[in-house]
Amino acid sequence: NLYKEVENDNDFVKYGKPYLELLEGYDDVVLRGELNGSHLKGSGNKNNPSSKLPPNIQFFGVDYINQGISEKVDYNTFKYFTNKLGLPTVKEIFAKEFNSRQEIEDECNKFFKTNLTEGIVIRTEDSKFSAKFMSLEYDSRK
Repeated sequence: NLYKEVENDNDFVKYGKPYLELLEGYDDVVLRGELNGSHLKGSGNKNNPSSKLPPNIQFFGVDYINQGISEKVDYNTFKYFTNKLGLPTVKEIFAKEFNSRQEIEDECNKFFKTNLTEGIVIRTEDSKFSAKFMSLEYDSRK
């Protein structure tokens, strides 16, 4: 058998490799991000505002590997690490405390009225909870 090692042309590999190279020396770190931009399939919505941008990755999380288990870091550690390495991050929409699910829905829907986007990731400052609140308007235009 003859084997030849070749560069993978998958979009996730192609656009993720520069960030992987930035992580040399950080064997216990995992980045969480979203690949988006022109010619990438994404969510399949022609109205996606990222579809007009060049392909890019925007990061929204960092994990540390602890004894083989991936653990999300808190917000401050995420900001420190992404700033240290110069990583592009997703846009922060709001930072506030909510007292009910209804307050979350109202705040997200208010944002969606003037911003066509797939959804908003909401999470606690310690990153122990996170979820994506989806835009019904965006989904209806797929």
